[in-house]
Amino acid sequence: MQEATKREYRQLAEHVYKRLDGPPSPKRLERALKEAASKHRPAYWRRLRRAIEVDQRERGYPENADRVRAIQNPATQGSGARPPGRRPRRRGVSRKEHQRIVAEIDEKVDMQVAAAVTLASTLGIRPCEMPHLRLNHDDRTIHVPAAKTTDQAERGLSRSVTVPDWAWEAVAASVDVLAGARMKPIQNRLDRLTRSIWPARRKTPRPTLYSFRHQLGSDLKASGLSRREIAAIMGHRSTVSVEQYGNQRSARSRRSLPRCNDAEALEAVREKHTDPPSQGQSVTLDPR
Repeated sequence: MQEATKREYRQLAEHVYKRLDGPPSPKRLERALKEAASKHRPAYWRRLRRAIEVDQRERGYPENADRVRAIQNPATQGSGARPPGRRPRRRGVSRKEHQRIVAEIDEKVDMQVAAAVTLASTLGIRPCEMPHLRLNHDDRTIHVPAAKTTDQAERGLSRSVTVPDWAWEAVAASVDVLAGARMKPIQNRLDRLTRSIWPARRKTPRPTLYSFRHQLGSDLKASGLSRREIAAIMGHRSTVSVEQYGNQRSARSRRSLPRCNDAEALEAVREKHTDPPSQGQSVTLDPR
């Protein structure tokens, strides 16, 4: 386990300990975790439990750690408690939706939102990675540092990717526009923009930057590339994570895709599955 991850776990555990009505005994920790089940989504709840387990083990209390590890989330065990809701995420963007969004951005003349959509649709990168991209104009590669959050562990995979020649100028310009930018306001403006385009959409989620990331995942899966390269392009440390993004049945045809020839990044990807049978060569797609 990386030291940065341990540090993050210690901070999360301390956050829980401060709210206990006494020392962090197994009973108090169990009660705190069960109360947290109604306040946090299951994925974050599991992270809290893991943080406490790791911290207790590091403090020299292996039995406490084992007891914490055995605690089940009541929100997922049919106890009646429910985790807070989460806005459903749109897992893809149709060509028509993409064109509507671009047209609306052009009308608003919002260069930052335009740049973010360009990078999300062309590279499939996370919003938090966009302000930190580095360009190599000599070989026309884009270096994507692993995503980081303040005082937390490194997430994702650092990698260098290439794009088709026709896309380079747009990508390079977008990188310059977003250098050092704060992404949350940009995402909020995109949200307002899509709400103005589709005001009647209440049950159907509207596209976000992550929707473009999911769409690229779908297109990559249908391209015939290996799971290892797909994982590297998407910035995953394991091929298992490839399953989280996209569905090849939702792929958009006639589209050029990024590639990753970064040997170090490809080697860093943990292979958990056998590559699927090739579905044909990667399709060379037109820029329209």
